[in-house]
Amino acid sequence: MKLNYAIALMACLFICTTVFAQNPMPCGLHDHDILIDRLLLNKKYLKEIGIQQKDGVVSYVPVKYHIIGKSDGSARQSPKKVLDMHCALNNFYADGDDGIQFYIKDGFNYIDNNTAYDNHSSVGGQFQLSNNRVSNAINIFIPKDANTGNQSVGTTLGYYSPGNDWIVIRKADANGSSLTAPHELGHFFSLPHPFNGWDFDPYDSNVHGVTVGNLSPDGVPNEKMDGSNCNTAGDFICDTPPCYLFFPWGNCNYNGGAKDPDGVLVNPDESNIMDYFDDDCAPKYFTADQKAIILADYEGRPALHAPWNPIATSITGPPTVVEPEDDSTTSGYDHVILDWEPVNGADRYLLEIDRLSDFSLNPTIQVVFQSNADIWGIFEADKSYHWRVTPFNPYYTCAASTSINKFTTGTSLSANNVLAVDNLRVEPNPVSQNYVVVSLDSADAFDAEISIVSTTGQTLQVTNQHFHVGHSDIELSIENIPNGMYLLNITSGDKLITKKIIVAK
Repeated sequence: MKLNYAIALMACLFICTTVFAQNPMPCGLHDHDILIDRLLLNKKYLKEIGIQQKDGVVSYVPVKYHIIGKSDGSARQSPKKVLDMHCALNNFYADGDDGIQFYIKDGFNYIDNNTAYDNHSSVGGQFQLSNNRVSNAINIFIPKDANTGNQSVGTTLGYYSPGNDWIVIRKADANGSSLTAPHELGHFFSLPHPFNGWDFDPYDSNVHGVTVGNLSPDGVPNEKMDGSNCNTAGDFICDTPPCYLFFPWGNCNYNGGAKDPDGVLVNPDESNIMDYFDDDCAPKYFTADQKAIILADYEGRPALHAPWNPIATSITGPPTVVEPEDDSTTSGYDHVILDWEPVNGADRYLLEIDRLSDFSLNPTIQVVFQSNADIWGIFEADKSYHWRVTPFNPYYTCAASTSINKFTTGTSLSANNVLAVDNLRVEPNPVSQNYVVVSLDSADAFDAEISIVSTTGQTLQVTNQHFHVGHSDIELSIENIPNGMYLLNITSGDKLITKKIIVAK
């Protein structure tokens, strides 16, 4: 028997950083009673039923990453950094041959919307997040920041929303080095802060006295060092010592002199991932009781229990580049084939292309399911481009990338597979209305497919069209195409011609 919880959780992350070291920001745990109710149900479940998961069995939990950018598709967090974050998340939650691991459900979801990117907590931003949320995965949204608009100081790195049942992590902390993701997943699985009851009011001896009273500022009983009230005070978890939010604290050895209600010096656990001590207080970890609570909470979330097995537990790599070779020049500039050797264990590859070697200017990013990519229409003549490939699968995202390779495009159009038309124009461009006119001249009549493809390789619209001999003007609706940069492809058999368009309605 498993508990089928219907209680929402509330938690948010505030880790001491130099950004707001002098101005600790309240966590917003106004619904922390809901979190404690959920925690106590989990503890009751552990006491009465115990963990049903068998030793040596890993539970694979689906995660949906929503990468948010501006309406034109710019400013998104790099998918490579999201892969790094996923790798670090699994490494943190790895516990021998059992426990919980995470996999990426159905690839990344891209949300290109100025409001969601700049102000995700607004009505419009919340609509975008709600409209993209999936019901059978942990939803993690990555906008510009995680502020909710109700704080007066400081910076929110991430938070868990109970009513929406999603996590928000700001762009700057969606990477392989930040501890925001494992902390927030701890809240998702019902873990409170060890300083529960002090979330809005960090300990100050001038305010609270050297010896704290029986109750915290929020009215929660203060936990004692001897553990005598650990089941009814503090975070209600007995193997996490008392903490009264010593924030900010400048080192990893608290010696501030705070005493518990019995007058005993408090010795918090600076390495507990659910506390606010600096990330450098390593190694960060969950206690045994915290791990048990996480597993109990997972068992009470049947929507996350779809059977799934990883393709591979690891990937050999990195891939070996075949073409174009590093520092080579391609024969043409409009069509370049990128090729690399397949890697055992990988069923997809993250391909990044940009003029800059750090992929920060105007990157083209695609997830491809084979060991090559046929790229049309994004390159200019006689320009240098950098590219790299990262192999991964939905579970394992820790594989090494290729080195950053560079090639220079040629000065002529590729002769092969180019549709023989003249004077191709797409007007207006940039597009500020709900249609464009595609104009071209052709010596022969032909049937073609007109497609609009995003820079991530997603086909958004396909139209079949017959072109007559001579001049053709085709009005093409783009009413349902969001703002951004796209490739308009005209394909006839094995022939293709491409035009870059920008939608800015």
